[in-house]
Amino acid sequence: MTALYPGELRVWSTKFDYTTIVFADHFNTAQDELVALLRVVGLTPQIARNDPGSTPFSLQPIVDWIGNAPVEDLDRIIKLLEDDGDEPHNYDTNKLLDRFRDLWPDWLAVTQ
Repeated sequence: MTALYPGELRVWSTKFDYTTIVFADHFNTAQDELVALLRVVGLTPQIARNDPGSTPFSLQPIVDWIGNAPVEDLDRIIKLLEDDGDEPHNYDTNKLLDRFRDLWPDWLAVTQ
């Protein structure tokens, strides 16, 4: 059987302990759907590869850069975005951009 996702959502039947015979096909179908989901979501689902439409225009370059940032920088990036650092930006766009320039001086050049 092949996965229906992302084209549609599969309707699942409820299985009951001691009354439903669970066939290998039940698990294989769930596994097919999970693999299809993982192929769509990818390895870094918390990082949008494309703007979902909610990012302020001034922050779009950061979103683009983060999508291609080195893996070793992800923890620092996440802390900065969560405003968890020595110099809080309080989610002010200009302060956030300044912090990115301080920590990764060439980040903007990489996005252009």
